[in-house]
Amino acid sequence: MRELWRTGKIVPLISRETFDELRRVLAYPKFFLTRAEIRSILEGEILPFFEVVDVSRQVKGVCRDPADDKFISCAISGRADYIVTGDRALSDLKRYQSIRIIHSSDFLRMFE
Repeated sequence: MRELWRTGKIVPLISRETFDELRRVLAYPKFFLTRAEIRSILEGEILPFFEVVDVSRQVKGVCRDPADDKFISCAISGRADYIVTGDRALSDLKRYQSIRIIHSSDFLRMFE
């Protein structure tokens, strides 16, 4: 998927809230990443290619996991077509308003 955003075929969106979540998740022990590696990923692979969205519309209570509402808020504010996720609480929604919520493997198949 990284090649899709690096070549401009897709424009991923990120908000302050989703960026904070990404930074927190990358620090999970299961990834074995140092602080320098996390910084390198964020500064070299994410920020140059992602469009930073100022969340203008907060949604609450949409997802069964309230912590995932931030992804829907980012998508709505950035006028996204898709939310691409491996998170079951999000993918079970399938759609929110005009935004399709799909698994990453299904999204990648669209580009084969």
